[in-house]
Amino acid sequence: MNIVRTSPLFVRAGVLAIIATLIASSVALAAWSPAVVVRPATFQPTSPDLAASGPNVVAAWGQPAMGGNPASVWVAQSVNNGTTFGTPVRLFKNSANAAQDIAVFSGLGLHFAVWSEQVSGGGSRVFLSKATFGGGWSPAAQVSTNTGSTKARYPRIVVSGNFFVLAYQASAPSGLYSAYTRVYNGNIGWGGPTLLPGGAPLANGGVSVAVSATTVLVAWTNAAGTVKERRGKIFAAGMSFLWYTGFPSLGTGKTPLIVLGGTNAVVLWADNADIFRRRSTNAGAGWGPQLKILDGNPGTNVSPGTAYSLYDAAMRNASVAFTVATGPGTPELGQGYRMVSGNSGVSWTKTSTSAYAGDSRQLAYTVVLGVGKLAEAWIEVDPMAYPWALKYHRQP
Repeated sequence: MNIVRTSPLFVRAGVLAIIATLIASSVALAAWSPAVVVRPATFQPTSPDLAASGPNVVAAWGQPAMGGNPASVWVAQSVNNGTTFGTPVRLFKNSANAAQDIAVFSGLGLHFAVWSEQVSGGGSRVFLSKATFGGGWSPAAQVSTNTGSTKARYPRIVVSGNFFVLAYQASAPSGLYSAYTRVYNGNIGWGGPTLLPGGAPLANGGVSVAVSATTVLVAWTNAAGTVKERRGKIFAAGMSFLWYTGFPSLGTGKTPLIVLGGTNAVVLWADNADIFRRRSTNAGAGWGPQLKILDGNPGTNVSPGTAYSLYDAAMRNASVAFTVATGPGTPELGQGYRMVSGNSGVSWTKTSTSAYAGDSRQLAYTVVLGVGKLAEAWIEVDPMAYPWALKYHRQP
């Protein structure tokens, strides 16, 4: 989503509180590499995404309509863990059409990018492009199967072995969205789309998908506000899914994020002022109890309090991280945080990342000398100046 600037309004306990907050943020970030500007503020980058495989990193973002050009989506690659990034590249099927919702993933020796782009007749489709690490991007190919004036939005793509799995939302004529998944076998091609779950409408905001080996987990929020999950396997020569019976309700909330590493899975979601998580140790076959890991109204069990917004989650082996922010919805208000777990989500450490909310901080694990390092891309919110730049850093 595009960030719209509003007049900054700050309510602080005093100058000392501001200084203390900024010092705490500086200390928290001191252990990270120097920030690199991926896209300068003059281009008004928004809605970033980040992916990595080994030392190869790709950042993606959207840009609003400017100078007679439509809204667009862009990517930039690094082959040295994000120390430097190459020249940004715009991705499109038709350069005259507006595009949004870009997401990236890295695997199989490739970077993958998917996005939603408008088409004639008022609809939109999901397109895919891929690049070898440090190489050029392939021509855009349509990967959603919707037609006419229906809209395909919020695509996500994940990769495991020779397969990659796409999830996206497509609107019915009524305007309600349903979730679809497709699997691609690198030796054969695309299988047909699968509608989840049985055509039931779901809340806008996206479908989260994770894959490990041939196990696929999908999480979404239905129209009633219930977080749902479905587990399946890739089968039939990697061209379709075998979905297990049922799609359990995990809790009440919105914007779920699901990650999977081996047999360990974590699903996170926001509910009013709180963040909840559930864990699985058997790749989603069963889920442990719901646990509140962030309380927006500490000291009470009453919600709402200070609302939380989830930004992104990443997992590598037993290391899990997600980013979150508080605030009433304007980028200059609230505060950003990073939550990190070294034991597959059993316990978490909370760190302040920004004195302001709205930075849309995205995560990936890059590898430095064989060691996994958490990396981040974010919009550098500055209440004294707009627009804002897209930046990147990683653990040393």
